[in-house]
Amino acid sequence: KVVQDEGGLEGFYRLVENDEVDWRALLGAHTRHSLDRVAQIGEVLVVHDTTDVRFRTYWPDRVRGGMSAMSVAWHGMFVHTSLAVTAKGLALPLGVLAAQPYVHQKHLLAADPATQDFWLAEGGVYENESARWYHAVDQTEQQMRGTGARAIHVMDREGDSYALFGYLQQENVNFVIRCTHKARLTQTREM
Repeated sequence: KVVQDEGGLEGFYRLVENDEVDWRALLGAHTRHSLDRVAQIGEVLVVHDTTDVRFRTYWPDRVRGGMSAMSVAWHGMFVHTSLAVTAKGLALPLGVLAAQPYVHQKHLLAADPATQDFWLAEGGVYENESARWYHAVDQTEQQMRGTGARAIHVMDREGDSYALFGYLQQENVNFVIRCTHKARLTQTREM
């Protein structure tokens, strides 16, 4: 839908199939412009979330190159993204400050060695997947240094972890995390 003619489509295919094109370099240019917008605003929300990128499996005996087998019907990956948004008034997107594609280790166990090597080189295999929250906060905080802007990190209930709360407090980071519905508080009596 984006490309309206055959020449544009050919150009798009050449871009995405070119081994010299690096997604991190493309994202880096976008992030620099995003940081310029963040600096103009002053206080922003940085919304962190994970989404899955899935492709239907048409040939069960063949995994798409670089993808992990998410199930019998799907191959794909996950992408943890940090999006800067205006904090006041209407929430307007300012741009992506960080993104990390990754796969579950359990999905890589059956993958071919080339796929495993690819994800290890991409930094897309975590020993503990909760580390993606820490990495995203660290990366966005480092990038925002020198902009004069202040971030409030926003996470859904996947980020509801006492260890993460403690870390964010220790790092003096502003945050809002939606609590999981399974959390229980116990009442204590004063003695």
